[in-house]
Formats: sequence, C-alpha cells, structure tokens
Amino acid sequence: MRIVKRLAGIGLVVLGFVGVAVCLAGAAGVWVLGSRLQYVNSQVFGQADQLVVQLDRRAAQTRDVVAETRGLVDQFQELLRDSAKDMIADRLMAMPEVDNLELRLAAALERADGLVQVSAASAELIEQLLATVDSAAAEPHVDRQASSELLATIRATSESLANAAERLAEVQRLLDDIRRKRDVDVNFAQITKLLLAVISKLDVVQDQLAAFRVRLDETRQRLDHWRGRVRAWVFAGQCLTWLLIAWGGAGQYCLLVRGWQILKRSKPGCG
Repeated sequence: MRIVKRLAGIGLVVLGFVGVAVCLAGAAGVWVLGSRLQYVNSQVFGQADQLVVQLDRRAAQTRDVVAETRGLVDQFQELLRDSAKDMIADRLMAMPEVDNLELRLAAALERADGLVQVSAASAELIEQLLATVDSAAAEPHVDRQASSELLATIRATSESLANAAERLAEVQRLLDDIRRKRDVDVNFAQITKLLLAVISKLDVVQDQLAAFRVRLDETRQRLDHWRGRVRAWVFAGQCLTWLLIAWGGAGQYCLLVRGWQILKRSKPGCG
C-alpha cells in the first residue's frame, strides 16, 4: 500500500511540475506573441499614416498644378481674345507662343492626372485596410458608405481631369483646323466655349481636391481610432490568456503540492 501511495505521489509531483513549467512557458509565449502583434499593428497603421501624408502632399501638388493650368488657360483665352477673327489663322501660324501654351497646358494636365492616379492607388490601399478592419470588428454603427468616400472623391477628381483633357484636345484639334483656315468663325466660337468649359472643370477639380483633403483628415482620425482599438484588443487578449494560464497553473501547483504531501506521508516511519 505504501508503494502504491509513493508511486501516486511521484506521478502527481511529476504531472504538477510539468504542468507548472508548461504554464510558465505559455505565459512567456503569450507575452512574445502579444508583443509581436503590437509591433505588427504599429507597423501596419504606421505605413497607412505615411500613405495618408503622401496623399496629402500629392493633393497639394495637384492643386498647385491645377492652379497653374488654370492660369495657362486664362493666358490662352487672352491670347485668342486679342486676335481678330479674320486674321486669327495667320496670327496662329506666326505666333510660336500659342504652340508653347498648348504644350504647357497638355503637360500640366498630364502631370496633374499622374499625381491623381498615384493618389487613387494609395487611397485604395488605405480603404482596403479600413474595410478589412471594419469587417473584422463587425460593428453595426460603422458607416460603410463613408468608408469609401476617400476613394470615390479621388476617382471623381480623376474623371474631371480626364474631361478637361478631352476638351483641351478638342481645342487643339480646332486650332489646327483654324491654322488650315477651315471654318474659322465656327471653330473660334467653339474654342471659346471649350476654354470656358475647361476653366469650369478645373474649378470643379479644385473643389474636389479640397474635399479629398477633408476626407484625408477623416481617414487619419479613423486610422488613429483603429490603431488604438487593435492595441487594446491585443492587450485584453493577453490579460485574459494570462488569467486562464494562471488559473491552470494554480491547479497544477496544487497537484504538485498534493503529490509532495503524499510522498512525505508514504516515507518509512510516517503515519
């Protein structure tokens, strides 16, 4: 009987010791995993913040380019306004500054469109990140429509620039016709209308860029919100897991103590 008790005590001591060791290792593992998750959280949202900063910088650059383009269109209008209709074909062929303005206008619009396209790609990455976090959180109060406004705004800006570029291309085509003295009066009138339409569209682009920067501020706030939420979730998960490990470890320690007591009582001369 004493041998059975001694074997039982040894078994309990071994099980308790192994259980306590496993719990300690688990606690350390939870700390390492939590630290890693916090690092990943910081890195992911840090990169998203950098994208927002880059987007804001590109939006400011695009605004300056659009303002420059509008100034060029104004110069172009002034140049044409000073030309008499019956002499405009000869003047266009004799004025190299018209060709220069055409090239500068096309280059400015192309540069603005390039900035907007890159911004759209970055905005899509940010929105994908936020959409993923929103879906994972499954919070009913999250406005899914508002989450896509950043991308929708920059896409609308891109469409407006494309529309302005199409009208500018039409202006260039009509100017070529005027240089060939084809329907000068009609083409001149159409050019005037198209230039007004380009100016109007560029003003729309400026408004859209202002709205885009407002959306960027809102996006930055959402990123800060989710970074804090994820950090809190990871910490809460760590604490809960540590509590469970501590509860299990306490049971293993009790098992160890009970086994040790049985061993002591099963020694010769005891009990």
